This record gives sequence, structure tokens and C-alpha cells, in this order.
Amino acid sequence: MPWHLRDYAVTLRATDRAEATQTAYLSDLDAFIEWAAEREVRRPQDVTMRVLRDYLAFMTERGDERTSIIRRRASIRGYFAWMVQRGHLEESPAARLSAPRPNHRLPKIVVREQLDTLLDDDWGDDAWPPWTARSVRSSTARGCASANCVA
Repeated sequence: MPWHLRDYAVTLRATDRAEATQTAYLSDLDAFIEWAAEREVRRPQDVTMRVLRDYLAFMTERGDERTSIIRRRASIRGYFAWMVQRGHLEESPAARLSAPRPNHRLPKIVVREQLDTLLDDDWGDDAWPPWTARSVRSSTARGCASANCVA
């Protein structure tokens, strides 16, 4: 078999990978190989960076979670690195394969109306609005003894 998956599975076991990790990596590779075969890519030697990028795009368009795509990319990169180490390939087509970044949420931006409302609120008898008190606490934590210390 040109993909050497049995030998790779032995290596995964020998490197003391968790059973779930081994199963996930091999499942990820099976899915990739099946996808590749549908596109007439039948041997590891026929896999190019373009094929791998197309696979990542396919998973993204299909709606797969980014974390799943990142794991599958790791599976593929590990496999192709192993293929190079064992002498089955001269270089890995996945060596510089980048993955989508996990979802990061940007902080919410305060709109002018919210800021006006905050500043116009009645703070009652509190002489220190919350943002000032936090600045003083930060200054004190940094060793400033005076409220005039720049936060």
C-alpha cells in the first residue's frame, strides 16, 4: 500500500500517543486519502502543497470547525514528516502548510452614546468613579503611593 498507514500507526503507538490521538490522526488521514482519491491523487508522492490547500479550503467551505481543521492539518503534517523521515518522500508537501487561526473575538468597541451615558451617570456620593479607582489600585500595585502617579 503506497500510503504506509499501517507502519505509521505502529509509529504512533511506539511514540506513546494517547489512544484517542492515534485514532483521530488515522481517521483524519483516511478522510484525506479518500478525498484525494476522488481527485485522482492516489499516492503520497502526488500530493502537493496545492492539493493540501484545496483540502483545507474544502473543509472550510463544508463548514467544519476551525479547531477540527487545525487538528486535521496537524495530522497531515505529522504524517508527511514521518514519510520524509522514513525515506518514502524527499520533502514534505505539508511542511509550510498554514492553518486557519482559531476564532478570536475582538473586544467590543464602546460607541459614543455608551460613553456619554457612562460619563453623565450620577455617581452619587462616590468621589472616585470606578475607572479612577482601578487606576489608583493599579498604581498602588506598581508601587506608586500617590494618586498623582500615572497609571
